[in-house]
Amino acid sequence: MSYCSLGYQQLAALTLYDATGDFVSSQAFTLAAFLTGMGLGALLAERRPPPGWHSLLRLEFALAILGMFTVGYFHLVEMLSRYFLPTDLNLGLFAGTLPWTALFGAMTGLEVPYLLTLNPKISEGRILGWNYFGALLAAVTIPTLFIPFLDVTGTVLVLGALNLLLAASLFPMIRASVWDTALATLVATCAIAWFSIEPTWRETHLKWIYLKPQFHGWNAIGSDLHLLSQLESPIRKRTAYQWIDIVPPEFIERILPDAGYNLYLDRKFQFSSLTHHRYHEAMVHGAASLTPLPPRRVLILGGGDGLLLPELFKYPEIEYIDLVEIDPNMIKLAKENPRLRALNQNALNDPRVRVHVMDAFRFLREGTDRYDLVLADLPYPTSYDLSLLYTVEFYSFLRRRLEPEGILVLDFPPAERSPTAFSVLVHSLRQAGFKSLHAYGAEEPFVAATPSARPLTFDFPKIERFVGNQALLNMISRQPQVEEALASPVNVNSIFSPRLFQNMEKRL
Repeated sequence: MSYCSLGYQQLAALTLYDATGDFVSSQAFTLAAFLTGMGLGALLAERRPPPGWHSLLRLEFALAILGMFTVGYFHLVEMLSRYFLPTDLNLGLFAGTLPWTALFGAMTGLEVPYLLTLNPKISEGRILGWNYFGALLAAVTIPTLFIPFLDVTGTVLVLGALNLLLAASLFPMIRASVWDTALATLVATCAIAWFSIEPTWRETHLKWIYLKPQFHGWNAIGSDLHLLSQLESPIRKRTAYQWIDIVPPEFIERILPDAGYNLYLDRKFQFSSLTHHRYHEAMVHGAASLTPLPPRRVLILGGGDGLLLPELFKYPEIEYIDLVEIDPNMIKLAKENPRLRALNQNALNDPRVRVHVMDAFRFLREGTDRYDLVLADLPYPTSYDLSLLYTVEFYSFLRRRLEPEGILVLDFPPAERSPTAFSVLVHSLRQAGFKSLHAYGAEEPFVAATPSARPLTFDFPKIERFVGNQALLNMISRQPQVEEALASPVNVNSIFSPRLFQNMEKRL
């Protein structure tokens, strides 16, 4: 019983995190609501008459249905909040979902008192012990075994089915009344109906969050729903590390004409098929122009889409490229998806590319190869896990893997969008031993760094041979921001005191 209940709570937190992008608040508030409900449920059990097996049966049926509909209900709350409350999204999300979480928490709180009353021959310690072990098992298996393969929508259906089987197992212990049989039939009908429509509901939700319709009057609702039904569905894949979404152009063309396919990780924009050259050309050729000699050994951290590789292959001097990507499904998608494979020109199958599926921190710490050029194409530090890839310790390991005149380039939001985060970044790089820093990029901002004390300036005649006009315009210097950030004292980002940064969204 506790296995299913804690599983529902984990799925509620993860679904809310998917909607808000705020991992800490989503986990904290859903757990708080769940535990509050458990406490209220336990207190309520004390005030109720002694329960019978019929009461436990009905409780399990109710919990199974409530839990099974949790993810679908959370998606409905998100869709309505985005439509009617776009400026107060989190308010709508938390107000709509936390009472639901507290409700199945209250049902969970009733379970143990019911079991203690119904099983007087079994000690309280044994019942509580098995209850805790069930919760422990859920805490381990739900995120590691179920969610990476079934996503939250599939996992909640499995838990609901398990809960229904548990309820059905109580029938031999009772003399089922007509009402019990009718209730079981109703619950089974609801479960079968939800199993059948859930894929369509999931697709509708995914379309809704990328279409981003907003309320413009009651008469417009019908046209919004009609537009939604005409759109091609985004491709979504859940991995052990993230949600990967490939969004068709018609979702973006409403606000940006001639948009291409767009890739999102955990709903955060990564690149567009039509404008990615601006980013990848500026990163690669800006970095290569800062190296004293053409790079021969290159390291890419992240970049599992393979889009940096075609630009690097424009330098015939390159001997090999080590690409470190933690998510094997990102590599698989880049190799097998026709659109991604066309964009990266099938570069991941080039013999000069050595793909390492592992954590970037571990790769830097354990390896010994040194590189002329390192390109850190990593997600922005929007969670504590990602923040570790922007710490002094990470940059210190990275500096040891660079040649003395080697260059590191990473993308990072400019100072005007997140001044504190930018200051923390440059101070962390400087403390890690990077003596010279250079920021550039009008639309796609980057920071270049080297252990050498030499000033970093672009060789524009060299760059112009490789880049288009968009990328060339993106090479504008932001060096005054570096000097200003270094002049202001700020604590660095460290694994011992990680920082969580806000306003980290990449822009279309």
